[in-house]
Amino acid sequence: PFPIPLRHVLAALLIASRVSTLEAWGSSGHEIVGQVAEELLSEGGKGYVANILGNESLVTIANWADTITRTQPWSMGLHFINVEECTSAVFADRQKRSGLDQLLGSTACTFTYSRDCVGDSCVAGAIANYTGRLSSAVDLYTDLKFLTHFVGDAHQPLHCARAEDKGGNTISPVFYDVTDQGGEWDLHQIWDFGMIENHVAASFGGDASLFGESLVKAVKEGGEYYDKVENWTSCLPSSSVECSSLWGQESVDLSLSQAYVDVTGEQITANFTVTDEYVEARIEVVSERLAQAGVRLAQLIEALAGGEIGG
Repeated sequence: PFPIPLRHVLAALLIASRVSTLEAWGSSGHEIVGQVAEELLSEGGKGYVANILGNESLVTIANWADTITRTQPWSMGLHFINVEECTSAVFADRQKRSGLDQLLGSTACTFTYSRDCVGDSCVAGAIANYTGRLSSAVDLYTDLKFLTHFVGDAHQPLHCARAEDKGGNTISPVFYDVTDQGGEWDLHQIWDFGMIENHVAASFGGDASLFGESLVKAVKEGGEYYDKVENWTSCLPSSSVECSSLWGQESVDLSLSQAYVDVTGEQITANFTVTDEYVEARIEVVSERLAQAGVRLAQLIEALAGGEIGG
């Protein structure tokens, strides 16, 4: 049986036709989200995870949902949010007339669940669905793997972005040398893994787990993000779409203010060359979103472990 209702499956298949790349954050990013969450769990939370995953961990299962999209195509549309009415033309017009702040608050560029998540088939709907399934103990092993991955997806800005360009997938070529992997990509790939891989190579000797450790320290007392954690976790976990929709809108806003524009504020188009200035500013966004995802995943798991979420 499908892990989601058939009506969701059919809607997901329709949406899936609009996207070509689903691997938000790439393997390193998703593993870092799992690592941060695991390190923040209480003993009770760790026990809950261990009872479900056995010898596996949130790190080792974090990318599973990406590995099954070809064999289980109904799941493809659950990895992202396409904001249908937020186009490059709307962007250019609003930016010219009233500035980016007005664009971010516009109806066209607001994630509207009824319009952009038909049949609950988007990442916000998926998070709510798998949270509810975990609270009802439907298929704990599969559902925790999906939830872990989708929380990561929701925090990648270009996985909650413009439908017009499939979250930057069609903005290509974009030129950026990624360590040992080449220099010609699309914009989505730069955010999925390009900046992360180069940051890990330059700052952590190629060991992504050290990047994860740095983010764990950053969210703990005395760390760079510690004072933000209370705000990050202010939406209390539930099986409704309230929190996941909020996280999705955060990503939409960041896609518009950070991913789609260069450091001068101009829209990025094909043949863009990623500059050092762009990376220096945007890697801070990437780091914070990875940390947020890990913190919020841990919060969800703690609530599930404590029986705080109704099925």
